Amino acid sequence: MDELVTHTFYPLYEDQKEVAFNIYSSTSKNPTYVTDTGCNLIGKLTVDLSDAMDLPRSERAVRLSFVFGEVQIKVMAVVAKTGNLVTARLDFTPVT
Repeated sequence: MDELVTHTFYPLYEDQKEVAFNIYSSTSKNPTYVTDTGCNLIGKLTVDLSDAMDLPRSERAVRLSFVFGEVQIKVMAVVAKTGNLVTARLDFTPVT
């Protein structure tokens, strides 16, 4: 909790204008797979890369930083090559 976690991701396709990630929660401290007992899909994070389309795919890496708090998730998305912030949208899955 309240720890900064950063990973870098690359788009798979040359014409890819956004990258999307499923976000899961877990009741386990160290789950291995999202199919493990206690893991639940809580939403989808979509990062808009349309402003970076002038860069080659290999230079459109997105550096995602997360800070997970008790009641909130902070997300920052940056194009690694330029350092420009890009829009990241987190849509939560309705609880059923």
